[in-house]
Amino acid sequence: MRQVLRRKGRVLDVMRDDLALLRRQLKGGDAKLLEQLAEVRRREASVVLVASSKDRAASLASLRREATRLERDISGRSAAFREVTRAVTIESVQQALPTDGALVEYVTYLPDIVDVPHGKLRYAAYVLLSSGAPRAVDLGDAGTIDELVQKLRRMLADPRSLPDAVARELDQRIMQPVRPLLGGKTRIFISPEGALQLVPFAALRGEDHRPLVSRFSFTYLASGRDLLRPAVTTSSDRDVALVGAPVFGKDGTTAKTREGPRSVYERMQFPPLPGTADELGSLAKMLPAAKLVTGVDATESAVKRIRAPRVLHIATHGFFLPVDSPVGGTTTDTVRSAASPEAVSARAGPMLRSGLAFAGANRRVDGADDGILTALEASTLDLSGTQLVVLSACETGLGEIRTGQGVHGLRRALTMAGAETQVMSLWRVDDEATQELMRAYYRQLLAGRDRIEAMRRVQLELLAEPRTRHPFYWASFIVSGQGGPVFAQSPEPTVPPVEAGPRGCGCRAAPASTSGWWALIVATMIGLCRRRARLRQWEFLR
Repeated sequence: MRQVLRRKGRVLDVMRDDLALLRRQLKGGDAKLLEQLAEVRRREASVVLVASSKDRAASLASLRREATRLERDISGRSAAFREVTRAVTIESVQQALPTDGALVEYVTYLPDIVDVPHGKLRYAAYVLLSSGAPRAVDLGDAGTIDELVQKLRRMLADPRSLPDAVARELDQRIMQPVRPLLGGKTRIFISPEGALQLVPFAALRGEDHRPLVSRFSFTYLASGRDLLRPAVTTSSDRDVALVGAPVFGKDGTTAKTREGPRSVYERMQFPPLPGTADELGSLAKMLPAAKLVTGVDATESAVKRIRAPRVLHIATHGFFLPVDSPVGGTTTDTVRSAASPEAVSARAGPMLRSGLAFAGANRRVDGADDGILTALEASTLDLSGTQLVVLSACETGLGEIRTGQGVHGLRRALTMAGAETQVMSLWRVDDEATQELMRAYYRQLLAGRDRIEAMRRVQLELLAEPRTRHPFYWASFIVSGQGGPVFAQSPEPTVPPVEAGPRGCGCRAAPASTSGWWALIVATMIGLCRRRARLRQWEFLR
C-alpha cells in the first residue's frame, strides 16, 4: 500500500504545488510566467474551439511548443523554492485519518499468479484504519466491473429506470468485500481508480438493499495523500462569489429551450437557464455579503479575475466531449454536438474537451473572452485558499480517466488551481431538483456542517421524499477533496439549568427573567383563544 499512496495522484500533486508556490513567491518578471502560460492555454483552447481545420494543426503545434517552454521555465524556477518533498508513509496517513474513518484505495493491477489468466486487468482494494496494518482484498475482473459501472450510470441518469438491482450487484463486487475490513467505521475516504472514479458510492445498495448513503459518509480523494494536505486559509475579503445565469448570445436565446436536464446539445449551442438565476438569487439572500455576477456580466473573463474566494459557486452549462463522440450522440455521457471531428478527437486532449459556458458562448468569437472556459484554462485560476468550489451544472465531474492520475477534466483542473474541495455532478442534472439541492446544501453549510456531511444530510432528505427518491435527483453531485466546515456555526440558544423539584423530578427551571414571564402569559392567552375556536367549531358541527 505504501507504493499506492506514493504513486496515485503524484503528477497532480506536483502540478498543484508548483502553481501554488509560484503564486505565493514569484515576483516581478518571474510572476509573468504564469500569466504567459495562462494566455497560451487560452489561445490553445480558442484554436480548438474556433479555428478552421486547415489552420488548427499548425497553430496547435506552435502553441504547445510555447506551453512546453513555459512549463520548463516554471519547473526550473519553482525548484528553487521547493522544500524537500515530505515522504508519504502509511503512519502519516493514519495520523491524518479520523478515528471513525477508513481509507479505501482502489487500484487496478495485472496479476502474475497461476490461477488467474495473465494479462487480464483486475481491481483490488486496500483498506487503512487509523491504527493497525493495511489490509487488501481482490475484487475480480476489471472488465466485468467496468461494464456494471457503465450500466448503472446509464440507469442512474434516467429517472424512469429501476437501478436497484444493478446498484446491488455492483456493491457486491466493489464494496461488500471491503466492508468486513472497515472495522465498523462509517466515514469512508474513497480513492477510486479506473471507471470507479465515476461511481457515486452513496447510491450503491448493501445487503439490506438500502442505499449506502443511509449508513456511510463518502469523501472522494485522488489519493490517500490528500489527507496530508494542510488547509490554506484565504485573506480575501470576498468570502463568496456567485457566478452564473449567463446570457449565452443570440443563437442560444432564440433556440428552443429544453425543459429538465441542463445539457449541452445541437452544435454546442447553449439554451438559457432560467433556473440558475433563481438558484443564485436564493443563495444571494442566504449569503448577503456574497459577490453576485450574472447575465451579460457572467463572462469567462469575470471568472478569471476572481482571486481566491472562500467559496466559488458557478451555475451554468458544463460539458465533456468524449473522444470521437458521434454527432448527435444520445448516450448519457455524450454531449450532443455538431462540432468538427477534430474538435472532439484525442488530439484535442481531455483538458480541452471539458469546460463551462459563460456569457457570449453561442457567438463563439475569437479573442480573450470566447465564452468557453475549458478545464485547461480553469487549471490556471488562482484558487489558492479557496475552501469550496461548487459547479452547479451537468457532467462537471466527468473527464478522461487515466490510471494513477485521476480524472482529466474540471475535477483535476480545479485541484490544480488550488481548490480544497469541489462539488460536481456525474450526469445531466434536473434543473428544479438542483435548485432544491443547492439551497438545502448551503443551509447545512451555514449551520456549520462539515462539507461532506452537509451533502449527505441533503441527500438523505431528498431520498426520503417520494418525488425525489430516485438516485437521479440526489446522487449526481459528489464532494471531492477535504472536509471540515466552511462557515462558523451559529451560536446555540442558551438553555437555563434545571433544578430538581421537591419530589426529585427535574421540573423547576432556574429563575426566569421578566421577559420570560411575559412570553409565558402571551403563550397561555394564545392557547386559550385556540381552545375557544375549537369549541365553537365543535358546536357548529353538532
